[in-house]
Amino acid sequence: MDLQLEPYAFDVYWKDELTASITISGDRKSVDYKRFSDNIGEAPFMFENPTIEQIYDFIESRCMNKHRPQLEEYLNDLGIKEYNPYEIVKITHGVMWEDFMWFKFPKENITWKDVKVRG
Repeated sequence: MDLQLEPYAFDVYWKDELTASITISGDRKSVDYKRFSDNIGEAPFMFENPTIEQIYDFIESRCMNKHRPQLEEYLNDLGIKEYNPYEIVKITHGVMWEDFMWFKFPKENITWKDVKVRG
């Protein structure tokens, strides 16, 4: 049986500027990456055609480190049972204190002011 999963799909923003759009196919074999910004640091990759592994690493980089002692408490606070970077960023939008990058998922009607953690 060939299991077809939902695609991983999200847009990457710098504040309210769309900087990239990423889709990983449901079979997890192909990536569609579109970059809309040439500003270094505002888009996830400044090159074309990132690999699936590079996309996964990018998603994970927007999460708490999986080796942190507080990880179980963090996951409980998010309402999830296991470390799954895609599920984590669907909740946190990949927001970090260090920059203004965040993820917006299909059917979401939100802006930077809805997800930001600092002023």
